[in-house]
Amino acid sequence: MLHHYAPHPTLTATIASVARLIASNSRLLLAMSLTGMASSAVGQTFAPVVAYPTGGAGTPYKVVAADVNGDGRPDAIVANSTTSTVGVLLGNGDGTFRTVTTYSVGANRLPYSVAVADVNGDSWPDIVTANNVLNFGVSVLLGNGNGTFRAAVSYPVGAYSFPTGVAIADTDGDRRLDIVVVGTFVFAGTTEAFAKVLPGLSNGTFGSARTFSAGLIAPRDLVMADVNRDGRLDIVTETPGRGAANVLLNSANNGFQQGVEYALGAGSRPFAVAVADVNGDARVDIVTANNGTASVGVLLNNGSGAFLPAMSYPLPSGNQPTSAALADVTGDGRPDFLTTIFNTGEVAVLPGNGNGTFQPAVAFATGASPGSVAVADLNGDGRADVLTANRSANTLGVLLNSGTFLVLAARPGSASPRSAFKLSPNPTHHYTTTTLTLAAPQAQPAVVEVFDAVGRLVQQLPIPAGRATAALDIASLPAGLYLVRCAGAIGRLTVE
Repeated sequence: MLHHYAPHPTLTATIASVARLIASNSRLLLAMSLTGMASSAVGQTFAPVVAYPTGGAGTPYKVVAADVNGDGRPDAIVANSTTSTVGVLLGNGDGTFRTVTTYSVGANRLPYSVAVADVNGDSWPDIVTANNVLNFGVSVLLGNGNGTFRAAVSYPVGAYSFPTGVAIADTDGDRRLDIVVVGTFVFAGTTEAFAKVLPGLSNGTFGSARTFSAGLIAPRDLVMADVNRDGRLDIVTETPGRGAANVLLNSANNGFQQGVEYALGAGSRPFAVAVADVNGDARVDIVTANNGTASVGVLLNNGSGAFLPAMSYPLPSGNQPTSAALADVTGDGRPDFLTTIFNTGEVAVLPGNGNGTFQPAVAFATGASPGSVAVADLNGDGRADVLTANRSANTLGVLLNSGTFLVLAARPGSASPRSAFKLSPNPTHHYTTTTLTLAAPQAQPAVVEVFDAVGRLVQQLPIPAGRATAALDIASLPAGLYLVRCAGAIGRLTVE
C-alpha cells in the first residue's frame, strides 16, 4: 500500500516552484521535488472551473448537492441570500447543469443556509432554509419529486433570533425528521448563541422551536453526528468569537445538553465545521476552517464524545477560509479536507494521511468570493467532484475531478527489492520498480502515463480490460521527479 507520512520540509518548500514549471499543462497541477531520494505521494487535479449562474444578483451563500428529481444524478441547490430564493440547478449526469430555476423562500427572508431531505415521508426530497431574519427563521419547500417545489412555508424560531446554519435530522428517535438551526439571539445589547430544534410532526409540518444554549458568540455552521457513539445525533458547531468548536450532546427526550467548547487557538475565528473519522479509529473527529488564523483545526475524538487538544495546519498567509467539507477526493480511501478561500477565489484541498494529519493545501480557482463547498460525483466516473457557491460572481462553480497523480522521485541503479515507496523525513531506501494495484479489475482498457517535471510524456503502460495490477519499471528513467497519471476508467490506485 502507499504509505503517507509528514512531508519533508524540503518538499513543501519546493511545491510552488515545481508547480510553476508544469502549470502550462493542465493535467499537472501538483508536484513535489526531491534530490537523491526515492518516494511517492498523491497529488490531486481538477479540470478548470465551469461557472453556472445561480439566479440574478442573488449572492449564493450555501450550496448542497442532492438528487431532487429522482434521476440518480446529483443536482445543485443554492441559498440566494440577497433575492431570498433558492436556486435549483438540475444535473445532466455528465458534470454539466441545466439553467437555474429559482423559488422564493418568502419576501426578505435572507436565507444563509440550505439543507435537503425528505421531511414529509413521501420519498421526495424537500428543501429547508435558515433565514437570517426575525420571525421567519426557517422556510420549508416541499418537493414534487420531479425537481420542482411547492410554495415555501415559513416557521418562526423565536423572537430576536437570527439563524445562520441549518441541518435536518431525527433528533429524538421518533422516525420523523426535525429541523436544527444555530444562530444568534440579539436583544437590548445582549448577544447569545443558540441551537434550536423544530420537531417534525407529519406531512412536512413542524412544531414550536425548542432552544438550547450553544455558547456566547454567534455560530455560523453546524453538522449533526453521533460523537459519543450512543446512537443519538449530537450537534457540532463553531463559535468564531471564542475561537472554539462547540459540541452539544443529545440526551434524547431531554434534548441537548449545554454546549462544551473545545479551543482552536487564539484568534482562530472558525467559520465552518465538518466531521468524519480522519484517523481511522471509528470515532467522529472535528475539522474546522479557521478564518482568523488562515488555518485548519483538527480535534480528534478521545472515544467518549470529548476531544483532544486541537492540532493546526496552516493555509497560505492571508487566506480567508469560509467553509468546510471532508471527503475522499484523492481516491485513496482517506478523508481529505476542503475549504473555500473567500479572498483569493479558490478552493483549497488538504489531502488526509489517514492518521489525523493532513498534507499541505493545494488550491484550485473557483470564481469570485466562494463561500461554500460541496462534494459529489457529478459525472458518474467514481471520482468526487467539487461545487462552490461564488457570492460576488453569483455563480455555481463546478470543478470535475480529473484523477490523482502518483508523484515519484526515482534514483535508478538501486539493488533494493520491490517494496512500498515511502515519504518520510529520512527515507533510507531507493526503489526502481513498483507494482501499481488498481482498486478493482477495470471493465475498460486504461493507460498509466509517466511525465517528467516539465510535463513531457516519457513512458506509457497500457492496462488491458480486466487487469487489476500492472508493473511499472522506472529503472530506465534518469534520476528526478516524475508524475504518474492514470488515464481511463481507473479508480483508486495504490502502490505495492
